[in-house]
Amino acid sequence: MLYHMALVTTITPEPGAVEMTSRYVLDRDHEIEGGLPENFVTQEICLVCLKPYSAFGSGRWPKGRFFWGVVGNTDMDPGDDKSAHESNFLDYVRRTRMFTSDGVTHLSRTHRMPLPWHEIDDYRQKPFPWISTYIGSWLEVSPPQFSNFCSNDRFEKTVIWCESRDGKYLMGSACDSADFMMQAWACMHNYAGFGAKGVPTLEREWRLKIYFMENDPTRYLERATRDFPGLVSQPYPGGRPGIP
Repeated sequence: MLYHMALVTTITPEPGAVEMTSRYVLDRDHEIEGGLPENFVTQEICLVCLKPYSAFGSGRWPKGRFFWGVVGNTDMDPGDDKSAHESNFLDYVRRTRMFTSDGVTHLSRTHRMPLPWHEIDDYRQKPFPWISTYIGSWLEVSPPQFSNFCSNDRFEKTVIWCESRDGKYLMGSACDSADFMMQAWACMHNYAGFGAKGVPTLEREWRLKIYFMENDPTRYLERATRDFPGLVSQPYPGGRPGIP
């Protein structure tokens, strides 16, 4: 099947935003025995904010260094300044936001579960775990792959963003089909769904938009809602309709 299907992604820039859409395409005249699957794996874009000298990263990294270490995310090289290393990630978390029942919510102020792959006294657990997953208020339980580090705080809009260091701008992503989002190290994940249930498989579309604008959460949500009318219905009191 993989030899005869392709995921075709279209990236369209516009003032203050970039739209991404994806569809599966099957080779002409090719048929899949048993038919096409009804459900597709959720797609997502890793929106990385913490790059050296960017408006959204920290200015304390040595020139030419990326936000990750040599071995992997948050691992330090010998001689690294641990306090500077920690402050980069913690500062990023404190500048990342989402909408909950309390309105604009700082992710650093949410309840964050200890990361199961680190010891409880590991520096990446302090003063709060550096990664957290969040699910929509319309879900009863977290997806199993995130259940052991999913926050009890629920989002009410599938919109997430980070403020710039000077507080003047924001960068974020939005859709109207995600059930869960994540802040992981120094990036944001908004797991948009792949089309509505009942729509023929090859007509389903995955769609996500990344925004860059002045730091005004109200205007940000208004623009995202114009682009994704499904945001008007969120949160879904009876569960999210029409998505497999």
